[in-house]
Amino acid sequence: MATLLAVLFSLGGFIKTGEWKAGQAGGYRPLTMVMPLLLCSLLVAVFHFVIIEFVSPTLYLESQRIYHSELKGKTDWENRLHREVSFFAGGETFISANVFNGKDGIMEKVVADIYKDGELAIEISAQRAYWDRKNLKWTFSNGALTKYKDNKPLTKSFDIYKSELSIHPDKLVLEELVADGISIRKLLDRIERLRFVGLSVVAEKTLLYSKIAFTLSNFVMAMLGIMVILSLKVNKMFSMGIAISLGFVLWAFMTISASAGSAEVLSPFWAGFGPLFLFFLIALYGLRRARII
Repeated sequence: MATLLAVLFSLGGFIKTGEWKAGQAGGYRPLTMVMPLLLCSLLVAVFHFVIIEFVSPTLYLESQRIYHSELKGKTDWENRLHREVSFFAGGETFISANVFNGKDGIMEKVVADIYKDGELAIEISAQRAYWDRKNLKWTFSNGALTKYKDNKPLTKSFDIYKSELSIHPDKLVLEELVADGISIRKLLDRIERLRFVGLSVVAEKTLLYSKIAFTLSNFVMAMLGIMVILSLKVNKMFSMGIAISLGFVLWAFMTISASAGSAEVLSPFWAGFGPLFLFFLIALYGLRRARII
């Protein structure tokens, strides 16, 4: 919306002072005269991308931490503490736990079943398991190790058992998806982790495309502003009102489309880029009708 307003004021002033007609009289094509505005909108899109990728997520999560932890007293506002969970842990390994604490890398009352060629080979049952940050392996405590050979179980109790399970806690049960608090890099990593454990990635892919489309909307907003100012033969304030209304309609379409994508009504790609593509065509048509391009 700031990009749209900048285009409206810049181009409106250009026309009001007579510079637009002077440029045309001097042989400049309309597209040549509006090209700086379009190029600036692309620079804004790049700047916008840098902000939402490297600055905004960290600051947003910090604001949420302050609000939930320090003001409301919640200890697990990231939702990384799960109860009664079962998940795939890579290879042919499946884990179930009464409590999974992803933040501290701890599981309680945990059972790990390791299969080989489709048959149960090893079962680890323990009161507790923790992530060994030095050796990057899971260590189990106070439990029993059962090995199956020729369908015969051989069980041995242990106080400490250092397993070969090397999957990081962050790749197991995921924290709640916070749209404003995740960068595209981390979103791609989350998609890979979800695919690894065989879960749906529809919401994540929709958010990914929506984030990219959100930055590119600066360029489309600039096109809409140019189209309205140059194609409608009405007063300046009325033209600005129409352009701002179109901007809000685009924003509403993008929001509704993203929700439809998360609900699997639309594919993630079209949920993210569909509204932007539609309004780009509208702006392109208007500019052609006004003989700008």
